[in-house]
Amino acid sequence: MGKFRKNWIILLFLLFGMRLNAQTEVQIGNGTQTGYVPLVAMYIASYGQSIYLNTELPAGLITSISYQYALSENITVSPTTIYMAEVSRSSYGGNTDRVPADSLTQVFSGSVTFTQGWVTINLTTPFDYTGDGNLVVAYLNNSAESLSSEESYFYVTPTTENMSNIAGSWEGTLDISNIGSGWMTPNESLAVRPNTKFVFSSAEDFCNDPQNVTVTEITDNSALVSWTAPEGQTTFGVSYKLANANEWTFLSNVIGTSYTLEGLQGLTDYQVKVYTVCDEESTSFGVVKSFQTSVSASQISSLPYSESFDEATSISSWLIDNGNATNKWYWGVAENNTTEVPNGGSLYISSNGGTTASYDNEAVSNVFATKYLTFSDALNFKVSFDVKCLGEGNFDNLEVYLVKGGENLNNDNLLGYFSGINSWERKEFVVDNSYANQSVRLVLKWKNDGNGGVSPVQWLIIFLLRRCLVV
Repeated sequence: MGKFRKNWIILLFLLFGMRLNAQTEVQIGNGTQTGYVPLVAMYIASYGQSIYLNTELPAGLITSISYQYALSENITVSPTTIYMAEVSRSSYGGNTDRVPADSLTQVFSGSVTFTQGWVTINLTTPFDYTGDGNLVVAYLNNSAESLSSEESYFYVTPTTENMSNIAGSWEGTLDISNIGSGWMTPNESLAVRPNTKFVFSSAEDFCNDPQNVTVTEITDNSALVSWTAPEGQTTFGVSYKLANANEWTFLSNVIGTSYTLEGLQGLTDYQVKVYTVCDEESTSFGVVKSFQTSVSASQISSLPYSESFDEATSISSWLIDNGNATNKWYWGVAENNTTEVPNGGSLYISSNGGTTASYDNEAVSNVFATKYLTFSDALNFKVSFDVKCLGEGNFDNLEVYLVKGGENLNNDNLLGYFSGINSWERKEFVVDNSYANQSVRLVLKWKNDGNGGVSPVQWLIIFLLRRCLVV
C-alpha cells in the first residue's frame, strides 16, 4: 500500500508539473445544486470570483472557460468581462476579501448568451497558466439591467472552504478596483464553486485571434472593420450577422487588416466576427464586435409628425429593441384606440407573441421603441399621445423620453413615466427651443422588475401608444 501511494504522488507531480502538448479539457465540479456564482443576473451589476487549485489543473494556455447554466430562461450578459490571475491564496476570508483588480489580467470582453447546459466562452486573450500558483477567475457583469427574477442560475459544487466571492448592486455598474461594501446584496464569500470547464492548449499549437478589432466609419449601409494581425499571420476570415440572428454569413478571406461591410440596413444592430486563418485546418476562435448602423434618411421624419399605428407601414420607421426579453413591443390590433379606422392598431407590450396586450409580471424586461425626428426652428414643441397602462407604480411602467442628438436617456430628457392608467388618457408635454434645429429621438421604454404586479398576468393590459403627435 505504501508503494502505491508513492507512485501516485509521482504521477501527480508529472501531470501537474509539465506543460500540455495538446488541447485538453478539464472539468472542475459536478454538483447538482444551484447558486449565484459566477454572476447574479437579478441585479443590474455583479462581480464574482472563484479559486481553482493548482492540484486540480495542468499548466498550459487556457483558451476557453465553460459554465453549466441551470435555467430554461435564456439570458444575455452584455457586457461581460472575465479576468484571470495566478495567486497564492486558496480561499476567501470575509465578505469583502477579494483578489485586487491590479493583480488580474483581462481575458475576455463581449456578450455572452447563457442557454440551459454547458456554455463555452472562448477567451479573446488566452491566459498562460504556469501552474506555480492557484487560478482565480473573476466575472464582471455590467449589463446595467436586471436580467432575471431568479436567484440561482448555475450548477455549483460545495467546497470545504470559501472558494468563491460575489457582490451585486442595484445602484449602477461596478468598478472592480473599488467594489466596496456599501448597499450591495449579496456581498459575501461562499463555500461553493460553479461547475467549470477549462480548455488548455500548448502555445505552439494555438492560432491567435486578431487584436484591436474595431468598427468605424459607420453609415446607414456600410461599416469599416479593422484589426491588428498576430505576428506572422496575414490571412483572416470575416463573417457578419444581424444581432438577433443565429447563423453567420461568411464574406471573404482577407489578405490584410481591414474590410468594408456593404449593403447593410439603416438603424440596425449587427455583429461582425474576424478570425485568423493560420492554415487550411487551423483558425482562431474569432473576435466578435457589435455595432449599429446609423439612421437612414427614409427613417427620419420631419415635423409635424403624426402616427396612428393603423397601417403596417406605421412601425417600419421605428427602431424596436426587445433584446431577449419575455415582454416585447408589438404593433397590432390586440387593443384598439381608433375611431377613424375599424380594427385599427396600437403599439403595445405582449408576452405571448402579440396575441394579447398583457405582460408576464415575473419576467424582468427593459425594452425600447425609438422614432427619429428632425426638429425645425421654433420657440416651443408639443408632444402628445394617448396611453393606457396599469403596471405597478415605479416598478412596472412606461417611460417616455425626448432625447437630443447623442445624449443618453436621463432624467433631464424624461418627459414622464406612467402606470395605474386603466383607460385611455391623452398626455401632452411642451418642450423649449433647446430642441430646435437638430435630430431628436422619441424613446418609449417599458420596464418591469419581475417582482409581481397589480393584477394576475393574464388580465393585465398595459401600455399602448396611439396618435403620437409632435407639432
